[in-house]
Amino acid sequence: MEGCLLSREGVQFVLSHRRQVLGSGATAVVTLLRWQEHKAVLKKMKKGTARIFHNELLFLKQLCGAGGAPELIGVSYEPPLMVLSYRGCRTLLDALQDFSLTDSLILWLGLEVARCLRQVHALGVVHNDVKNNNVTLLIPQHETQPPQVSIIDYGLACHTGFSLGFKLAHEADRYFWIAPEVLAGGISTPHSDIFSLGVLLQEMLFFMRSHRYRSFLAEVAQRAHHQDATCRPSLEEVVEQLAAGLLALTSTPPLASPPRHSPPILPQYCYSWCTQGSPPNTNLLARCRRLGRTVKAAFYSLAAKIFCCVTESLTD
Repeated sequence: MEGCLLSREGVQFVLSHRRQVLGSGATAVVTLLRWQEHKAVLKKMKKGTARIFHNELLFLKQLCGAGGAPELIGVSYEPPLMVLSYRGCRTLLDALQDFSLTDSLILWLGLEVARCLRQVHALGVVHNDVKNNNVTLLIPQHETQPPQVSIIDYGLACHTGFSLGFKLAHEADRYFWIAPEVLAGGISTPHSDIFSLGVLLQEMLFFMRSHRYRSFLAEVAQRAHHQDATCRPSLEEVVEQLAAGLLALTSTPPLASPPRHSPPILPQYCYSWCTQGSPPNTNLLARCRRLGRTVKAAFYSLAAKIFCCVTESLTD
């Protein structure tokens, strides 16, 4: 769903319906929105993040929910904020730390992240920032259903073959989940995200109890986490290997990805008459308003003249 431009009333509406803070990072504060029976997320950008804001808008519109990317419900350019579909309030790291997840479920979650990433790559997009707090889980009400896995935060995304222009090779320890070629200013490719996926899988195996599961996942993660992009497996290979491992270790086929529901919409008055994906032209808006006032004045003047003529004819 393509996001619509919020009116001034719409911005006031979403700001007044904020609930608890879901997260706060270097670029934005993310808050849960709730009205009636609906949940959504408000992402309010911090100062100096205009480039990241516009970049994320671009890719959210292109992805249209692929890979579990949040769908755009509304957008405001002043103040800069986005209203996004709700993808769960727990990150993958939260779930690993707070829940006693079975080894098979942890392995399935790794498979789901790879599946989501495959959908993103199919549209020619590289995420560039896959890590444990950029993966969210929507826990279903029924325990028999698997959680919905989503990859969020596309502020550093780019198209395949483009470069982010980083010069951060000397800070590889600080940004350990980002592929070395991306940090060095090279081009981003699907193999760049596979590196990040390898780091994520390495983190996940520490929460496993069984040696069989840990050794299997460690082998997959090590290949994906190779420093040389040409030595990393394709994402399709990773998906097939994780699915085959689940089948071998559990003797049951891996669960399919659960369906996703359509995002809600805000009340009608929250949206501006301008539904384009760019800020409205304020000069054009001012001219339209002046024209409207002129037409309105001419109409009332004409109506008054007609009324006078009718009154005079009746008097005669």
